[in-house]
Amino acid sequence: MSTFATLPTPGTLLFLLALGVLLFGNRKMPELAHTLGKSWNEFKDALNGIEKDVDRAVLRQPEPVSKQFHVPERLSHPAADASPNGEAGPPTAMG
Repeated sequence: MSTFATLPTPGTLLFLLALGVLLFGNRKMPELAHTLGKSWNEFKDALNGIEKDVDRAVLRQPEPVSKQFHVPERLSHPAADASPNGEAGPPTAMG
């Protein structure tokens, strides 16, 4: 099957244009074309953004420093808070 079999013919395009004018009127057609063009550009921008994200992930490029999180040198751990005698928590004075 050739790729040209799926493309619309000039007659089909003229029919669709005439149908659009009949359905939406002469005044709405430029507005619809403008809206369709803006939507198409936003769609292409979104695809380009996705492609950049995938390329960055595949190439494993680190993100800029401004986007990285600050991780403290020593994180608090429950075992670090345990007392030397093996009890959890700080030692308490029993009276």
